[in-house]
Amino acid sequence: MADQASQVAALQAAADAVKQVHVQLFATRYLTVAGAVIALLEFTSGFSGELELIWKGRRGTERNVFLVHRFIVVVGLLCAVQMTAGLAKTMSDTVGTVCFANTLTAYLTTSQDCKVLIGLVGSLAATSVCLADGLVTMEVWQLWDCNWKVMRWMLFAYILECLGTLGFLTATVFNIITRNGGFTYEVLVQSCTLHFAPRWLAGSWACGLAFETTMLVCMVLNLLDKPRAANVRLTRLLVRDGFAYFLAVIGLRTLNLVIASTSEPASFFIPTFCSWAFVTVLVNRLVVNQCRERHRLRFSVHLKSDLSPLDLMSTPQSPQSTDVFELTTRVTTNVQVVQETRSDVY
Repeated sequence: MADQASQVAALQAAADAVKQVHVQLFATRYLTVAGAVIALLEFTSGFSGELELIWKGRRGTERNVFLVHRFIVVVGLLCAVQMTAGLAKTMSDTVGTVCFANTLTAYLTTSQDCKVLIGLVGSLAATSVCLADGLVTMEVWQLWDCNWKVMRWMLFAYILECLGTLGFLTATVFNIITRNGGFTYEVLVQSCTLHFAPRWLAGSWACGLAFETTMLVCMVLNLLDKPRAANVRLTRLLVRDGFAYFLAVIGLRTLNLVIASTSEPASFFIPTFCSWAFVTVLVNRLVVNQCRERHRLRFSVHLKSDLSPLDLMSTPQSPQSTDVFELTTRVTTNVQVVQETRSDVY
């Protein structure tokens, strides 16, 4: 009787453990799908404004980075949904690779679906992080009136962050792909499942957290230094959106850092893809709001000549930027502010 009771208890404990794992896997699935829906909803709801402000805007580095980042995230999240939600019933961890395009009845023909998908998602995620942080760097740089001395330090921090993120994500994906039985397709839940926790991923979150903290410090120093008029509406908007962005992103990356450092394999990806979608939405809103304000500012000023880099120079020593979203906020000898709209600009 004692042996039978112990066997029943062991079976019950095993059943509870399996149930807990399945709950965590389903949580990962639903949060990943929610993240993809949020990203797609943000893309469609704001498309009309983006079409006029960005798609039809002047070409430049920031515009190109924004558009590439926009589509990379959508593709990456769809791949993550395919990986966690098991939309393709033909998926396995050994044969018949399927990617996000399988939802559109398009198939790949190589092997090991889950490992190919995690490699693709990891590559897109690393690229997305670097592009998003590049956009944030350019926005914060404008707070410093495009000061090249500040930009050199910000660029140094950005390069270090990108190298660290790429390195840790590469190590994470390589560890997952090369480990036998480490990442397989579970038929019961129709999802790719981790059987170990690759702690390398925590390093990529730590790099991003350090970078965002550095950019936040740059914003605080800017407020103390005030290189531009403190009451300029464009500056106020950037500071407001910037603080909201940094506080949210630092919170999300701290959460992911803790989970990546301590969680079990089944719960390893629970917040990852949803956080990716949220960070993307925050970056996009930050850039679009700034672009909309600069567009409004264009109608509040009269220029003596065309908006060329030479026309916008205030002094030979003044830094200048010719980026697509960049409209100088200095009131120089080349810009005459319309008196009746001055109160709207400042």
